[in-house]
Amino acid sequence: MNTFYRICLGLFMLSATVPLGISAIPEGMEEALQLQIEAELEKTVNELVSEQMVCEELWIEWPMTLPEKAVEKVEDEIDDRVRLLSTSEFPPTLRHDYEKNAKEKYRLFELGDSVSFELENGDIVSGYFREHIKNEILIDNRRVNYSELGEEALAHFDPVSQDVRVKENVRARMAELKEHKSQFEKEIRDEIAGEIYVTTGFMKIDGEWVQKREYVQRELQKRRRALAERLRALLKVKLYYDNGLVSFNGEWTTREDAERQKKLIEEARRKQAASEVSTGAAGGEGNSKESNDEDGDSGGLWD
Repeated sequence: MNTFYRICLGLFMLSATVPLGISAIPEGMEEALQLQIEAELEKTVNELVSEQMVCEELWIEWPMTLPEKAVEKVEDEIDDRVRLLSTSEFPPTLRHDYEKNAKEKYRLFELGDSVSFELENGDIVSGYFREHIKNEILIDNRRVNYSELGEEALAHFDPVSQDVRVKENVRARMAELKEHKSQFEKEIRDEIAGEIYVTTGFMKIDGEWVQKREYVQRELQKRRRALAERLRALLKVKLYYDNGLVSFNGEWTTREDAERQKKLIEEARRKQAASEVSTGAAGGEGNSKESNDEDGDSGGLWD
């Protein structure tokens, strides 16, 4: 029997007599140990990674005693502060001022006033306002019809045109006011928001205001999960060994079962070795006999 067949026979005998890789953990024990592992992990990481430690790493004061509010409440407070400053900067009385200024700008000329205005064709008319008959006016000795006047000039002689121009002027000024006010509120809001958020226990993370406590808790849990992943395998080994289990042939089993499997393996190896020795001896005797027969025949041929 050559070496290849002896090896195959040995492996067959070993696999037939030894239950390799079969776990012998008592029923329910593995589940119970897993629960114990998770409980121990939680206790360990909570002791090793504390809220105070995270605060110190993030340069956040400890303990966090600052008053806290919900984001909605803080936003309301910011809106109130912005509205107060905006009203102070742009008071509601501005509309009245705009109306007053517009009426002064487009005041109706009275007879006897010294006036100067531009006609639709670009001519300048200057002199004393002497007469106003229907749609015609007299400036010194020059008569001018309403049709010759531009909108700006007409507003000084016609009450209806004056009212239109005043309203248009006020409307334009209010539109400008709204734009300036909006820009002002936008500029001061960031400053006010920063002040109020910081004093109410918030911090800015990636462009978003987050409660310090919420952020610390988020970072705390992230660090604890990372540490738990690193400790889980080590803690499993410790608890399994503490509970009488060992790793054998890549599987967890009891020490008793591991010893039994080791004995079976050793026994199988002894049988394999004995078989190889026996097979080798038998092969040697056969070879010796064949050699003697050949020697005898050889001698007979030469006799």
